[in-house]
Amino acid sequence: MISVAEIVRQALVDIGQVNVSFHGGDWPAFVGSTWDLNTNMCALYDTTPIKDGRIVDTGEVIMHHGLQLLVSSLDYEIGWSKFRDVMQVINELRNVEVTVDGTVYIIVNAKKESAAHIGIDERRRQLFSANYLVTVN
Repeated sequence: MISVAEIVRQALVDIGQVNVSFHGGDWPAFVGSTWDLNTNMCALYDTTPIKDGRIVDTGEVIMHHGLQLLVSSLDYEIGWSKFRDVMQVINELRNVEVTVDGTVYIIVNAKKESAAHIGIDERRRQLFSANYLVTVN
C-alpha cells in the first residue's frame, strides 16, 4: 500500500478542499514535506501506525495508520478557517473510495487524536496541526 498521506490528500483533492501541489489554485497540498512558499498551504505526513488486533476468521491484522495534517497561512483567521474545514472533511471520511495511480483504496474512517495552533514559523506563517488515526483497505 502507498502512503496514507497520499491517499488522504487525493481524497481532499477529489472533494475540492486542496489542490495538488504546483498545479495552480489556492491551498496546494504536499505529502511528506512543505515548501518554502509565502502562500497558504497544507501538508500531510505519515506517522507511526497502531496495530489494533486481527480478525479471528481471516487472521487479517488491523492497522490504524498515523497521519498528521499541517496547515500554514500568513493570516491567523484564514488559516484557522481552512484548518477547521479540512479537519471536518477528514473527520467525515467514512468508506470513501479513492483512486491513486490506478489503485482503488477505501478510507474506512479517520479518528482525530489532537488538534492545535502550534505557533508561528520564521516567515511569520501561522501553523495549525492535527493528528489522526486512519484505517484504509
